[in-house]
Amino acid sequence: MKKIGILLLLVIINYISGCDSKWPENGKLDGMWQLMEIVWEEASEPHPERMYYSVQLKLINMRQIGGDDVLGYFRYTGDSLHVCMRQTSKEIVRNFGLSDTIQSFGIEKLTKSRMVLTTFDRRLSFRKF
Repeated sequence: MKKIGILLLLVIINYISGCDSKWPENGKLDGMWQLMEIVWEEASEPHPERMYYSVQLKLINMRQIGGDDVLGYFRYTGDSLHVCMRQTSKEIVRNFGLSDTIQSFGIEKLTKSRMVLTTFDRRLSFRKF
């Protein structure tokens, strides 16, 4: 009976430690974000058409329903987000609020439901989807 108890305890410990690796690596940043507004210095786009940023591990996917789908990498440092979009063009990423395929953003706000990213000439507002 004692061996069964020890075996059960080992199975529970193994299960708990296995779940740890699946927790969000980037805290509140991980998940799917809907781009609600892009405000450029020279103009604004108040309601971008069904655009989403999906963030998980070190990957970011920018997707517009019925449009472009771009995969890249990012680095999150707590107060900034550095994005590198591979195999795409400057024109395509501009639709998603980036000025180039490599872009750094300051994080103005990041909660479990809202995010605001800023650069010197634009502000992107998101809601958690």
